[in-house]
Amino acid sequence: MGDACKLAKMSTIQMGIRVPLLLHEKLQERAQQENISKTAVVLSALARYLDSLEDAPLSVRIAELERRVASLEAERVVSSQKDKG
Repeated sequence: MGDACKLAKMSTIQMGIRVPLLLHEKLQERAQQENISKTAVVLSALARYLDSLEDAPLSVRIAELERRVASLEAERVVSSQKDKG
């Protein structure tokens, strides 16, 4: 089930906001890069801003964890290379 379906089943309200063109373009780029909806990107950003990451869509939380794991793995490789040299 996609984020849009999950969001529709949650208790939600619809909001309408005006966004500067440049910010909207960045929003579209991020959604395309992460292969998620613009709604998921906005909800993730709002959840982070409000320190409520548990309310972010699951796909966004998983992507964040994957980024953290990749970062930790990269640090481990650099650290092990320093230990050898």
